[in-house]
Amino acid sequence: MSVFWLLLSLAVVSLTINFALGAWRQVFPKLSFWWFVTIHLSVPLIYLLRVQTGSPIWAIPILVGAAVAGQMLGGRLVPTLVQGPGLGVEEPGTGEMPPETGWQ
Repeated sequence: MSVFWLLLSLAVVSLTINFALGAWRQVFPKLSFWWFVTIHLSVPLIYLLRVQTGSPIWAIPILVGAAVAGQMLGGRLVPTLVQGPGLGVEEPGTGEMPPETGWQ
């Protein structure tokens, strides 16, 4: 396998894993223990994948960039996809929508 396809496949794996972790990170309060865990959980796995495949050391910045992009995309896209833009839940018994609170 050429180095290009190896790095591309590792970057896609890194992005995919971190996309899920970035979405999960949104559940926890910022700077809490589990918030840090979700950010750093993929590091050992990506390290092992890089070492086992024999990818060059200059691939580290590419994989870190893919991991950061996955965290950011997962943290921003998944809550929007789940809630939907402008969708809310009616207040019980009133038939009215709650006021917009925006992102916190």
